[in-house]
Amino acid sequence: MALRSPSTSSGQPASPSGELRISLLLTCITVVGLDLAFDASPWILAVVGVAIGIPFALMRNRSLVIALLVRWKTPWLPVAPFLSLAVWALLDVGIQTASELTMREGGFSAADPPLLFSWLLALRAHFDGIHPVMAGISGGLLLGIGEEVFWRGFVMTRLMVPLGHGGAAAASAVLFGFYYYLVLGPLAALWALFFGLMASLVTLRAKSLLPAVAAHVCFLILALWLQPDVNALIP
Repeated sequence: MALRSPSTSSGQPASPSGELRISLLLTCITVVGLDLAFDASPWILAVVGVAIGIPFALMRNRSLVIALLVRWKTPWLPVAPFLSLAVWALLDVGIQTASELTMREGGFSAADPPLLFSWLLALRAHFDGIHPVMAGISGGLLLGIGEEVFWRGFVMTRLMVPLGHGGAAAASAVLFGFYYYLVLGPLAALWALFFGLMASLVTLRAKSLLPAVAAHVCFLILALWLQPDVNALIP
């Protein structure tokens, strides 16, 4: 199956740049608005992004998204666990590096720790008593499928029309990183940029969303299972 220029579900020619502007602006404005108005948790913001992205992607590009989801006979599927391990290693190294740099300055402020660390602390409290693998599977299925459908199945394929395959992979990764900058700050944005680029390239090679979905689910399981104890870093 070749990745062709997308069209709307009604068969009419699509306007990729126009539809991307609408969907991205709607997603980002909603996320920023919720954060400013209600100080919503990153999990809520991410879920809201998924709730907006999936219907928009399916409404405008249903046939291609479904084709990318059902194509599972690909040799790239075994790559998914290794991709998730690489992304987890990057996140772990980033956290440790940020920790060392901050500890040299006297440690984190307990009243105002970095956003990504606040998220990790909130995860521990939210999933207390729930096995981390089960929490990772439940969160991974929601965010893994939802974000891949929107960012790779819709955004990247729309960008392929004006930018080509390589340009679309890079641009969609940058947009994915910016989205996580809004949700979780600069450290999470670097992770999202790396993961978005790898997921985009794997999706292009596999002509399937399933390897990226599997990697996303595996990463969230690792993030909830092996999350660092950032309490020890707060004096």
